[in-house]
Amino acid sequence: MLKFRRLFSVLLLLLLVLSVVAFVLENQQQVTISILGWSMASIPVALVALSGVVLGLLLGMVLFALHSLATQRKRAARVR
Repeated sequence: MLKFRRLFSVLLLLLLVLSVVAFVLENQQQVTISILGWSMASIPVALVALSGVVLGLLLGMVLFALHSLATQRKRAARVR
């Protein structure tokens, strides 16, 4: 069972990596990003999209960690 789980995990990771590579290769068009008057040089669309995904994942992890800490503190306070 452990070998099957490991094989499944490797295949899933391989599929994810291949999907990201295909996405990057298909989205090489250059775009200019302007935020609050600040303009960024031309960068590929794939970089913009993947940056948004990575920032979203990091923000989600931070918010989850904060929520978990608050929940643990509440449970510890109830036990006392």
